[in-house]
Order: sequence, then structure tokens, then C-alpha cells
Amino acid sequence: MPIFDRSCPLRTPLTFAFAFAYWLFLRASRLPSISFLGHFIKSSWPYRISLQDVLARQWNMPNHTSDDIDFLLGPKRFRYAWECTSRHMFNAAQITPLMLSAMTLLEHSPNIEDVQDYLHYLAEDAGLANQLSVCLAEVGPASTSDASISAVQMATFILQEILAQEIEDPVYHAYRGVYIDLILVIARSDSRIIAEDTRYDLIARLCLCHLRYSLLYLGQRASDLELFSLPETDVSRHFSQQGQYPINFTDLHRSTLLLMLNSWQYNRVDASWRNPTSADWQHDASSCLVPLHDSQCCRMRYGPRSHVAACNALTMISHILDASDADRTYVLNGDLLERFFRLQRGFPLVDWQFYLPMRRKADRNLPASEEFISVIRKAGLQAWLNPGSDLSTGPPDDPHLRFLTRTFEVGNGFTARSFTLLDVIRSLAHHVDLTKSAGAVYTMSTDVSAPCAHAHGADHRAGGAQTIPHSYAGMDAPALKDTRPEHALNDEKEVPPE
Repeated sequence: MPIFDRSCPLRTPLTFAFAFAYWLFLRASRLPSISFLGHFIKSSWPYRISLQDVLARQWNMPNHTSDDIDFLLGPKRFRYAWECTSRHMFNAAQITPLMLSAMTLLEHSPNIEDVQDYLHYLAEDAGLANQLSVCLAEVGPASTSDASISAVQMATFILQEILAQEIEDPVYHAYRGVYIDLILVIARSDSRIIAEDTRYDLIARLCLCHLRYSLLYLGQRASDLELFSLPETDVSRHFSQQGQYPINFTDLHRSTLLLMLNSWQYNRVDASWRNPTSADWQHDASSCLVPLHDSQCCRMRYGPRSHVAACNALTMISHILDASDADRTYVLNGDLLERFFRLQRGFPLVDWQFYLPMRRKADRNLPASEEFISVIRKAGLQAWLNPGSDLSTGPPDDPHLRFLTRTFEVGNGFTARSFTLLDVIRSLAHHVDLTKSAGAVYTMSTDVSAPCAHAHGADHRAGGAQTIPHSYAGMDAPALKDTRPEHALNDEKEVPPE
């Protein structure tokens, strides 16, 4: 009962009865005949005490305006509250407030260590994993949108923490495969079904954007091989043909998961801009991301990390531009962006240019893709395509484009970020040569043996089948021999941008 610990925010009807009985006991303990019964209690509590002082305080749930939420901050109290409440809320009617309350507590934690501890604890909860599976399996006209939106966020946050913990402590995690499968369920959502729930669709894209950035950052932090250099045994055994993969993802490497999220065969959520094709994983290695450069470095799923990070940001910008005003407003809500920043350890729209930069000048001077030119036009920035443009102009004063110049602020202190979406598009434009792109026509080659074919004069357009390298084609094929030019191989070398 929340009687003795006044910081406990829980209260039930019986609390009042027990508190009143306890208050009478304290009063009666003043009598000489039974004073010995209350000696211990009197030594811990004030001599004069009222009924109001005995009752525990409440957590102000409706608006979170009071600092009572701090009462649940701390590993022990969070676990206690979760164990006492979650089992009674694992149902369709209450799962949404449960997950929203949990995420609210997470994002209000004063330090990142507590957030990691909370997420690690939730990752070991079999009931939560099962409930998330139920919510995500019902995405569509019959689902509850709020429940699905909360579930996709929670699954993303938990998987990101599981993968991050592997860097420092590579121990077996019982539900690692479950959460990877959940993410792929999200990525493989049927576009015909989620078209009826466009808000969920945009949130799912935001989650995949953040998760992809986390995988890129973790791969660089752990000095993983670049995607095009992965040994065939780490990739081929997980794939046979389009739409089929093992049920158990327990030993799936983070780089292989990244390849899946980069491929249109396993990520239909991000591939909505592509022309449909029947080619499978082994015969089409093109990426589901909107390419920044008109070259294989951005058009193939196994491009260099720095290029994938830029395409990841561009893809999310493209999704936001294509969204309805209502869905865009929901996703660009300051509280939601703050939640993702706090729980995902970074912000992919901004951080890619600092933590995963294109260090080589040659990479930053590649021609822009037609898809990026299309994004520029959608944003009302056609003036950037004029010869000699310094990219200083902004979009027209259109109510539907004002979100581009709105300033977003996430984080605080030295981790704070302040940016506009116009700044993001401008940063991407500084990493291409627009003069080589506007009005130009490029031919596409089907030779993908070199991930950066621009060095050989071959450029690729989206929509065509592109052959997968030998290392991904089958277990009996020879290992991939990298034929990239030296400047592309040394993308991690420190070369200051101009």
C-alpha cells in the first residue's frame, strides 16, 4: 500500500481505509497503556500528524504539468510501477496509454543511463513483446491507429537499445530476434493496407529513418565492414528469394539488417516512390532510398555508410513533402521529435553530416539524381537549379511550404540541435553538383561490380533490375572482389570538407 512511502504515486480506494486506521493507531499510541506499541512508528514520524499527511501523493496523469512525474523516475520505481500496472493493461483498450506513459517516463529521465536501463528492462518483458506483435499484426483498416503508432515507436526504441548494448556487451538476448522480426513486419507493410492509415505510414517511415541511422552509426563505431565488403557467409544464408527469410533473427548481424532496410524487397514502406519490379533480392540490388547522387554509391543498397546516411535524410524529407498537411503536422510535433532525439541518441536529419560525413571532395561533387532534383522542385527551390546559384533563396510564401522554414529545437545543453528542414535540404545540396544534373541525361548500366560506378563513367537510374555482386548471389560464388577506386575505398580517411 502507498502509505509509508509518500513519494509513491499510486493510490486505491483501500488506501484511505488503511490510512485512516493507521492514523487512529498513531493517535491511540499516545495513551500510556499502549504507548509501547507505537514507539517505533513515533520515532520515524512527526508527533503531530494529520490524515492528509498519511495519504500518498498522486501522479497528475492528464497534463503532466506537475513535477509528480519525477516520483516514478528511477530504475526501482519504474520497474515496480511497470510490474504492478502492465499486466492489467495488456489489452486493446489500454495498451496505448500504457506505452505512451512508459515513453513519457523515458523521455523525462534526467540521464541517458536511466533511459538505457529502462529500455533494457522492457526488452526482457515477454508480455510486452507479445503485445507489440499483436498491435503490429493488425495494422490496417481494422486496427487502432494510436495503438499501432505507439507500438511501432516502442519496438524501434527497444531494438535500437538491444543493438547498441551489443557493442559493449555482446551477450545473448532472448528477444533480439523477436524485435528484428517486428521491425521487418513494419518495413514490409502492404502499401495497399497502410494507404488507409497514412499517419501510421509516416510514423513508420520516421522510425525506420532513425533506426537506419542508428545502424549506420553503430557500424562505424564498431568498425564494421562497409556493406559492399560483407563476407558472403554473413549475408547469403539469410536470403533465398523475394519475400522469404528465416523466422529466427537471433544471430542476424546489424549490417545484414541494414541491407534489408535499404532494399526495396524487404522495405516497402520506404520504396513507395519506386516503380514496381518483379526482380528478387539476388538479381536487383537497387536501394529503396531516394538517391542523392546519380551513381551506384546512392542507388545500390550496399553503398558507403556516408552516402547511405545522406540518402536516409533525403528519403525522410521526401516523405514529409509528400505527406498531407495533417500527417506532416503530427510528425513534426516538437514533443514527438524530442522523444525520438532523447530515445534514439541522435537525429538523422542533422547528425549525418557530422558523424557520417562525406570526407572526399570527389564524392561531394557528384551529379545530383533526378529524384533529388524532384525534391528541390517540390520544396519550391527551383532557383537553386539556375547556374551560379548560391542556394541562399528560400521557398515561396506558400502555406503548404511554411514548415520548411520553421525552426525545430531538440535536446538541451551541449546536445541541443536547432535546425529547419530548409537547412537540411541545403546541406544535401552542398554535397552534389547541381550544374551537372539540371537538364542532363544519363545512361544506366547493369554492371554493378563496382559500388561507385561514377568513377568508371557508368550511372544508374532507379526502376531497372541491377545484378547483385557475387558475394550476395549464393554460397558457392566467389567472394566479392572490390573494384572501387581508392578514393571511394578510403571514405573514412580524414579529409576536411571545403
